[in-house]
Parts: sequence; C-alpha cells; structure tokens
Amino acid sequence: MAKGPIRAYCSRCGKINKLFPENVYLEMSEDGLYGEYCFACYKCGRDARLGADEKMCEMLIAFGVSYGYFEPPPQPIGEEEVERFASQLDSLEICAIEEKLFGP
Repeated sequence: MAKGPIRAYCSRCGKINKLFPENVYLEMSEDGLYGEYCFACYKCGRDARLGADEKMCEMLIAFGVSYGYFEPPPQPIGEEEVERFASQLDSLEICAIEEKLFGP
C-alpha cells in the first residue's frame, strides 16, 4: 500500500497537497471504471467531489482510501415506454372525466 499525502484540487484554494487516505472517500462504479472521490478541503473546509477514471480509482485504493460502490444510472426511457405511459394517462383522464359527468 502506498503512503503519504494525496494531491487534489479545491475549486476555491487550488492545489491541495496534504490530503491523507483517511480524509478521502471514493465512490465508484461496480466495474471500477469510473467514480468520484470526495474530501473536505483542509484550507477552507469546503466539500469537494472530483471525477476519477479507472487509473485514479486504482491509485486511491492503493493509497488506502475507503471506498464504496454506486449503482449505475438507469438506462434512458425509450420511445415505446413513453407512448405506453401516455396512453395510460389518456385512459385515466377519460375515466376521471366520465366519473365527473356520469358519476361512479
């Protein structure tokens, strides 16, 4: 396991050179191909979240950073699903209008 500080970047303070593994948390995809690492800047106290590619994930883990996995984002909704949802809405609206006009 690698030792020593981790270099990072704070949007307010610039380069940060004194981050240690216990001050960083890595959230990555289940396949480990990408993720984000989080830390609080020791200069300004602001929380930072930076992207991490596969190599960065491997390096942070080698440094002993705590990590966890997140679920991949859901796939985009297809046209067929949108049409099905719209037709269900249409049928609900018709039922509601019929109930208002003619009763239950």
